[in-house]
Amino acid sequence: MTIQLQKMPAAWRSYKNLLFSSRKGVPQEGGLTKMAIALNDFLIDPDHLKEYKRICRFNSDQLPLTYLYCLAGPLQLALAAHPSFPLKSAGLLHIRNHIVQHSQFDINSPFTIKVQTASSRFRPQGLEFDMLTTFETNEQIVWSCTSTFLKRGKFNREDSQCLNEDIFVKLENKDDNPKIDVPRNIGRQYAALCKDYNPIHISVLLAKLFGFRRTIAHGMWVSAVALSAFEDRSLSTYDVAFKGPVFTGSTFSLVKAVNGSDFNIFANKNPKPVILAKVS
Repeated sequence: MTIQLQKMPAAWRSYKNLLFSSRKGVPQEGGLTKMAIALNDFLIDPDHLKEYKRICRFNSDQLPLTYLYCLAGPLQLALAAHPSFPLKSAGLLHIRNHIVQHSQFDINSPFTIKVQTASSRFRPQGLEFDMLTTFETNEQIVWSCTSTFLKRGKFNREDSQCLNEDIFVKLENKDDNPKIDVPRNIGRQYAALCKDYNPIHISVLLAKLFGFRRTIAHGMWVSAVALSAFEDRSLSTYDVAFKGPVFTGSTFSLVKAVNGSDFNIFANKNPKPVILAKVS
């Protein structure tokens, strides 16, 4: 099933459906409903791109690898909010991203954006499932992102792990690593760009109800700011694993490996990295 849209869906309508629609739950046999949402003839707004670069601290003229993910946010929400999508969004954890720029492209050309359900697997922590986001121009995929989410639970089977689950390197943090500041209002700033108004990013009260002492910076903002440290290089892939929160109003450290490709993010006095990442 492919849903063809005429315009970018309104985030408020998706949130209403997410909150008030009933869901079938995790299919016992595994696998999600095969469905997709597509939008043709999408044009990048130069002002939106400029604001994204400002908030995520990019200075070069090249298009950040993470930017198109931000643009696809409303489509991802609409797919999850559709009545045929079986899982409730409450409690879903975004655990990994695999971003690939497949070829060079003109950012002023019209794009077809498509978001679709992909693979899923039962793991010890619950059901992992992938959502594939692609940008096409001239009927060629120029950029893609496989986002992996986790629905916690216990099931009677266990599948093999995803191929890119073990590609990350854990590094050691040192106190002399430079600190990167996280503005207190960054949740609202980034939400205005990507339309992800998850309450843990924008409301201290609701973040506390979910067990956090204050609001959390969006993982894709943190990983974008980290990526800006590599903008002197021409990159085509970016793999990220989200392991823990980065609180607003705090700082985080970026620790690079000597190979120049692997890096970790440390935050909140946590001795373990909160984000594992790899670029190439």
